[in-house]
Amino acid sequence: MADTQVAELWPVARHYYVLNIEGTEIAFQEVTGLGMDIDIIESRGSGDSKLLSNKKQPGLTNPVNMVCKKGTYQSDSRLADIFQGLVKDKTRYQNQQRIDMTVQLLDELGAPVITWQIGKGFPIKYQGSDLKSDASEVAIETLEITYEDIEATYG
Repeated sequence: MADTQVAELWPVARHYYVLNIEGTEIAFQEVTGLGMDIDIIESRGSGDSKLLSNKKQPGLTNPVNMVCKKGTYQSDSRLADIFQGLVKDKTRYQNQQRIDMTVQLLDELGAPVITWQIGKGFPIKYQGSDLKSDASEVAIETLEITYEDIEATYG
């Protein structure tokens, strides 16, 4: 059996990925929210239906907000800078200036397995680390981004 056939039998590990925001690769501990929901439109069934139930149809698509978490470094203020750009200038992320991002899930050799193209995004929440005097965990900062478009490409 060829190596490519063996590789296709096993799921890809989710711990090796690259996130590119505004042309800069940023390493994150966790990225969630790579998806979309579809609203359900319910309407009353027609009179010729044998069942008395609602008919369901797909409605508007709603992207899920992407949440990015990373360790806090003394000399790395990129997440706070991205968010502060919006706070200081609310027109920065108008339609023409929104962020295009990519998230790539990589295999053990560093080749892309899945690439998510995320379009028309902008930050909506920044959160610094929780501080606890009795904890010994790494400080984690979080950036939440909303977006309008997402497309996954496999291979």
